[in-house]
Amino acid sequence: MFTNNTDLSLPLQLFMVHSDYDHISDAAYISATSLLKPTKATILGMRIKNRDIDALDLVASSVGTASHDRLEKAFLNGNHIINMKKLGYSDDVIKNMRINPEIVEDFHTPVYLERRSIKSFKNWQIGGKFDFVFSGMVRDLKTTKVFSYMKQEFEDYRIQLSIYKWLNPDILTDHYGAIDFIFTDWKAFEVGTKTNYPAQPALSIKILLMTDAEVEIWLDEKLSNLEKYVNSAQINIPDCTNKELWQDPPKYAYFKNASAKRATKVFDNYAEAQSRLLTDGSVGKIDTRLGTPKRCNYCFKADCEQAQNYILEGVLEA
Repeated sequence: MFTNNTDLSLPLQLFMVHSDYDHISDAAYISATSLLKPTKATILGMRIKNRDIDALDLVASSVGTASHDRLEKAFLNGNHIINMKKLGYSDDVIKNMRINPEIVEDFHTPVYLERRSIKSFKNWQIGGKFDFVFSGMVRDLKTTKVFSYMKQEFEDYRIQLSIYKWLNPDILTDHYGAIDFIFTDWKAFEVGTKTNYPAQPALSIKILLMTDAEVEIWLDEKLSNLEKYVNSAQINIPDCTNKELWQDPPKYAYFKNASAKRATKVFDNYAEAQSRLLTDGSVGKIDTRLGTPKRCNYCFKADCEQAQNYILEGVLEA
């Protein structure tokens, strides 16, 4: 059931709640994107089926879905011909392109869009729908905030694309994949002021993919872990790690005057804060400021004991 607690207009409500997702009802089915979630998040997702979702909470996923739909439409029904001519591609390049072909000749450039594949592994049905395959290389479109790029941690992307290759060995023949980023909060004035801040609002990176053997080792470990905890009480399921929660390292606020409300200096390293405290005669104090567990805002935080503890500690908003 969907709610509209923030009184969004009818057009915005429908934009948020509309979905063409091809849901798989098989209990043994699990998608590549679900496998990439922390164990606790995946298990909670299996347990929590009928909860109210507010339309406002669907903004990010709705924008992402709309972007994927636009990408697909740009290639279907001959639209790729019109769009490539706008960009100055030659007639020879355009006429050799084939969209979702059944048969590919050597001189063709095959393009595949939004294909779902399923493969049996152990006791599970592993599935996934890639965004785009161009001439054997899988590509994934990510509409995201800049922090996900700035952290330069692309292992989840590598695993996701590698699973797609494992699922589709007939058409994914390149050992590399690519992520096409569109940053939803990019600001020109931030360029050059922060480490790894993207130089432009959209860009691509290439990633060396795992071998099929490496994918199966990863799948075996992940699925074994899920099977181990799937029926456990929540308290016994391992907590999500700081890395899984996209949580920045803690900061250490040093107060020269222990009763002061504003920190004298905030340190990235506890040892440096402690050194400053000792230098000033040990009359002040150090407060640890935990990073925000960002992933909780996209998960089942109302039903998760770990997230509720973060809320009680003031690290996460309810």
